[in-house]
Amino acid sequence: MGDETGARGAEAGPFRGETKKHKSVMKLPQVPVRIVAVQANAIFGERHMVKPANMLKIVPAVAVIATLGATLAFAGAIEDRQAGMKQVGKAMGAFAGIAKGEAPYDAAVVKTNADSMREAWKKAFANFTAGSEKGPPETYAKAEIWSDPEGFKAAEDAAFKALDALAATSDEAGFKTALGGLGEACKGCHTKFRRPKD
Repeated sequence: MGDETGARGAEAGPFRGETKKHKSVMKLPQVPVRIVAVQANAIFGERHMVKPANMLKIVPAVAVIATLGATLAFAGAIEDRQAGMKQVGKAMGAFAGIAKGEAPYDAAVVKTNADSMREAWKKAFANFTAGSEKGPPETYAKAEIWSDPEGFKAAEDAAFKALDALAATSDEAGFKTALGGLGEACKGCHTKFRRPKD
């Protein structure tokens, strides 16, 4: 008992552990803090207390989120239709390989790619919504899509009809003929309703 050291010895005082406890307190400047009551639920009269300094953080954050949400809503339509058209491009690449003789004609491959193209077109055509005429992101859609909706719908119908004819082919000769028809339908729509990429 007489030779206790360390923390226990320090507790006993200077004669036992040979150390003294020092307590230092750092004093911070005292600033008055205002707390503002914010109505959380008007029906039940619930209130939350928020410091004005925190309000300065909350208000800009809410404004940024609201603006970003509105931008993303329009950007989403543009991005969705562009993603659909990229999928169409992949299917057209498979068709081009068959037409050039790089791959053998296979009715199952043609049907699979035609089905993929059909789903991609559905997604793309559904996303030419009002308010998505301009980006960001950059869009190549012409204003005629919205100023001539009947013409745009007719071009869409022609594209689906040509795609159905392609999917129904059973030999290479019929495939090449139907692919030409699909190419004309795509060109007709792009000429009137899509501006060229720079």
